[in-house]
Amino acid sequence: MEEIALPALPYEAMTRIILWSEAASAFEGEIESGAIAGLTAPEDRVTPYARDAILSKDYLRALRLRGVVARDIDGVLSRFDAIVGPSRATRGRGLGAEFRSPIRGGAPTCSGHRQRGRLPAVGVPCGFTAEGLPVGLQFLGRAWDENVVLAAARAWQARTDFHRRRPPVA
Repeated sequence: MEEIALPALPYEAMTRIILWSEAASAFEGEIESGAIAGLTAPEDRVTPYARDAILSKDYLRALRLRGVVARDIDGVLSRFDAIVGPSRATRGRGLGAEFRSPIRGGAPTCSGHRQRGRLPAVGVPCGFTAEGLPVGLQFLGRAWDENVVLAAARAWQARTDFHRRRPPVA
């Protein structure tokens, strides 16, 4: 095992622009027809319009940057079976807490960077906070190395019992 640092690149911004642009395209009919007004979460009724306004030059820049990121990350990953980091940089939310806020983004993973650039990754349980909330590890590997990443996660689970434990319910 070795501690590593990933190249300092704008992973979060690049990923958001690509995902939001593709979501705006996938849900174009719902956005243009106004059907999103029937969604229950307030942000779901508003944010699709903002995502529909992403400039094509920003989308193309993010796609080009994704190639740079893929090359740089592959250089780091080529020395390892997988890199391991926290599934989330923040702890989980308790029962009764607002559900949507943890999934809005902004919580980096894997040594401070959110990794979603078409690289295989899997999250597995690795324990609990002092408050009894579950925490997890993320195993991330090279493109097309899904079996290696899954084998590393399986080896972790074979040596631990975190995946069998359940948090206490108040």
